[in-house]
Amino acid sequence: MRENSSTFPWGVYIGDLSDDQKALPLLIPSNRGGFSVSFDESSEDDASDFIQRVVLKLMGVSDANLIKVNIFDFSYKKRFADLWKLKDHDLYAISLDEEEAVADFAKLEKKLIHAYHELLSNKNPTLSHYNQNASTKEQYNVLIFNLEYFPQDEHLTKRMRDFFSAAHDAGFYTIVFASDELQNQNHKSVDYFLNLFPVISFKNHQTSIDKSLYPFDNDTQNQAYRFIQVDDDKTLLVDDILINIQNEKEKTELKEPVAQEF
Repeated sequence: MRENSSTFPWGVYIGDLSDDQKALPLLIPSNRGGFSVSFDESSEDDASDFIQRVVLKLMGVSDANLIKVNIFDFSYKKRFADLWKLKDHDLYAISLDEEEAVADFAKLEKKLIHAYHELLSNKNPTLSHYNQNASTKEQYNVLIFNLEYFPQDEHLTKRMRDFFSAAHDAGFYTIVFASDELQNQNHKSVDYFLNLFPVISFKNHQTSIDKSLYPFDNDTQNQAYRFIQVDDDKTLLVDDILINIQNEKEKTELKEPVAQEF
């Protein structure tokens, strides 16, 4: 656990850069607001597993119950089965159709507005600053969008773009994913996010990362390293989170005053 685990991590761990002699942890600065994942037909499951591992690692280094995952994905199959295991603890929510998505996104908008109008200030310019100074902590949200179902309506798209431009400071982190096939269709939302966030690509079960994520200015030096994605066991990551939740529950129960009998 981090020393100040009530703040959102300054970086999101996605794997290591290795030159076969040493491995350097690779983190995406959280102030970039999120990242995009693209995949070909053969690597769709690889991309989903990667997203789950990244999010579970993120939750595991934060205080129990402090990060909630909100998924917008109308697919028939349960794409994020390991994250789903956190549903009973209200740390997982999914919008499975357009009606649910519109209602759930409106709730997130209200939360963002509440943060800016009631919580953030010159003293606390981000939700992390607020949580660092507050006795009662506000929850962060990791948003995961399947861009195949992202709206194309111009008015709604603008509204959502306004949301994402303000999301980071209010405690939101965004992950979007899209197939290569969707990208080839000149999908406006896909183009927007590919330009907004760094991209991790999955092709033929191989992973590549956005050039901007390499830590060195020298291309030759960057090319000496290969990216190895996070590969922690998802079941163990979930178990660690559940243990943290249980420990926090027991700690809270110990602090509660015992009723006196008369």
